[in-house]
Amino acid sequence: MKNHILILFILITSGSVFSQCNYKITNRPDGNVMQYFNPQPVVKQEKAEIGIGIYKNITSGDYFLNVSVLFKKGTPQELIGFATIQTSSSDGISLPIEVSQLVEMNGRDVSIGLYKLSNRDLNILRKYTLKSIFVNVGSNLTGANTTMNKDIILNQLKCL
Repeated sequence: MKNHILILFILITSGSVFSQCNYKITNRPDGNVMQYFNPQPVVKQEKAEIGIGIYKNITSGDYFLNVSVLFKKGTPQELIGFATIQTSSSDGISLPIEVSQLVEMNGRDVSIGLYKLSNRDLNILRKYTLKSIFVNVGSNLTGANTTMNKDIILNQLKCL
């Protein structure tokens, strides 16, 4: 009986771990294969919401942080410059932008940016939860302390 309970426990807990790994895979026309997570909200403010997710270029092995800013008020602008992240450790992360685009999704303006992650960045993000995130939206610095999904990157990196 104890063996059955143990097996049932293992199946339940492993199922909950795998259910968090809801990544998608796309074959891009340039020959790269991308594995990615849809962005999840980490900051909600009156004027904007910030969502993040991990992208992995399977072809090259490079990792990126996708930052999506949903504009609720104000003029939508592209992401520029750096994303600054503070985790629950004492180490901060500053990420240069690789790609930035302003798009309309479901009738709402969204600014999307991809920031390349170094090995140092990955090591920090694999160990610690998010504390805050700031991005440059046009000439304005936008961000705040994370209010939800503080462990989203930690969990996504475990899946990849």
